[in-house]
Amino acid sequence: MMTNKYNTADSDTERLVPDISKYEEDTYPDNIYSDTTTEQENPSSRKCGRTVINCNCVTSFVVGLLLILSCFALIFISMGMSHSKGTGIAAPKLGELAGEESIMSKKEHGTCSQPVQDHLRWKCHQSLADRICCFNRRYAENSGYWQHTAFATEVQKMAKEGDNTEVTFYDSVTGKPLFIAPRNRTMQDFISESRAHGWPSFRDDEVVKENVRVLSDGETVSLEGTHLGHNLPDRNGNRYCINLVSVAGNPSPP
Repeated sequence: MMTNKYNTADSDTERLVPDISKYEEDTYPDNIYSDTTTEQENPSSRKCGRTVINCNCVTSFVVGLLLILSCFALIFISMGMSHSKGTGIAAPKLGELAGEESIMSKKEHGTCSQPVQDHLRWKCHQSLADRICCFNRRYAENSGYWQHTAFATEVQKMAKEGDNTEVTFYDSVTGKPLFIAPRNRTMQDFISESRAHGWPSFRDDEVVKENVRVLSDGETVSLEGTHLGHNLPDRNGNRYCINLVSVAGNPSPP
């Protein structure tokens, strides 16, 4: 039985900001004793005065402390997001996958030598694919886009039937193979991780290394200049978060 070596319980972003309650001003009777009232004149007045002052001080202290904690939480969240972009968590060595910026130099069609294919697999949108693949370095299709395509229907049916047949994902521009999944895990594992992160998520075993490169900032591209997505490593290693429209091509003729 195939076991999953990837833990998909993590989420990319989680808000940790404390919920600061609304504090209403204390109201007191009109005849409250002033600060100048002596204990001898009214022994209870000074006690009441101290109680009011102490309550206000404690309330202010608590509010201030929560605000400070909120600031620290936001700082840690920001650091965590930076880590998820490949700048914090030490990623396993890329080896032959490490690529040069020159791969994404300007060509005949943006960073590509030609537009994306006219009829992409799984009924992916051609115009969206062309923008993301060839005229873009940082943006992505909407999170969860893949779940609203025929691709989701296909792989979910496979998972339900226990069919772990590998699916090959081809460059939407050139038709060259880029990823093959699932490998060393089940189809359900692949679906679960992709659903958790919002985009098809591949691991090192599933990369067609002769056609894929990762740049210094984590941008994941094809050797031909197609923008694919980003490498967002986690504690399990490299995780290639890829736009479905970038890998929905039809295989090129042999």
